[in-house]
Amino acid sequence: MAGMRVVELREFGGSQGFVLSERPVPEPGRGEVRIRVEAASFNPVDRKIRLGRFGGSLPMVLGHDAAGRVEKLGEGVEGVAPGDPVWAFLGGPQSNGAYAEQVVVPAELVGPRPRRLSVEEAAAMPVVGLTALQAVGRRALPLPGENALLIGAAGGLGSAALPLLRDAGVERVLCTAGSEESALFLERRLGVPLEDIVRYDRQPAEALAGHVLALNDGHRLPMAFDFAGGLAMKRLALDVLDFEGRLITAVEEPEGLAIEAWAATGPLFQKALSLHMVFTGARAMAGAPRDWSAYAHDLGALARLCESGRLPPPAVTVLGDLSLETVREAHRRLDAGHNRGKLVMRVT
Repeated sequence: MAGMRVVELREFGGSQGFVLSERPVPEPGRGEVRIRVEAASFNPVDRKIRLGRFGGSLPMVLGHDAAGRVEKLGEGVEGVAPGDPVWAFLGGPQSNGAYAEQVVVPAELVGPRPRRLSVEEAAAMPVVGLTALQAVGRRALPLPGENALLIGAAGGLGSAALPLLRDAGVERVLCTAGSEESALFLERRLGVPLEDIVRYDRQPAEALAGHVLALNDGHRLPMAFDFAGGLAMKRLALDVLDFEGRLITAVEEPEGLAIEAWAATGPLFQKALSLHMVFTGARAMAGAPRDWSAYAHDLGALARLCESGRLPPPAVTVLGDLSLETVREAHRRLDAGHNRGKLVMRVT
């Protein structure tokens, strides 16, 4: 069988570790689906994997989001057929990542892609959409009329979480922005009022909490989402939360982060806060096949939200076709940070 093109990582570190290569086309085993990838997107976790923060065996093909068409089914797969348009979450066991022309993935991590989305938009959605569903619908559990702080609102995950918060009846979402471009994106693309945008690039970190509380009429908030990470943003979230508030984060931190999370004098204990870590890949990476059905359920829920318009199409920047240059450019932008929406490449 002819091979397929992939961009694989051969050494951890900078984007020079990527190499354009050819691999055999993978064969789907029992319960697996082979997808001909038409578009793939880039996530901040791709950068962290490239840097070696999660380890792994080299060479590896990165990429957790894919949209394309079913190419071949393994034994026992039902619900999809060759030629069907699908999207997939590649956060667990698979033959390779999405920086490739084809991929094999367990059927539970594949779903029919929404007709309302273009293939590029569909490729941008699984990771951020699944994570936003967990963060908002399973961890924050917002009540109608509550307010929230959303840190990292202009990124792919924040852009997916914001409409879900609104859909749940959250009255006001205060959003952070670190640049004029991000602020304009929040206002013009996501409909955030200018008075609800917190510009952390325009004031010292120690002034941020006071600014957020002033915007909320002096009241503390019942929930805060940290989708950016770092000490300053974690402290901001903890400082503005009310008693028994909820902090939801999808960003792991380095060991030794200078917050006494468990101490009697720390904010979690002092305000009886709840801390929720969201890691969409947990079931796929550490669970057994019996745990994977949750992905099929959530991909279906995500598709229905997209089809109904309750979750608008994501903002995407198409960088080009599958190539070494496209992947390196995407990682250059991931390194620079402050990306708005999702970065996407076309594959076939």
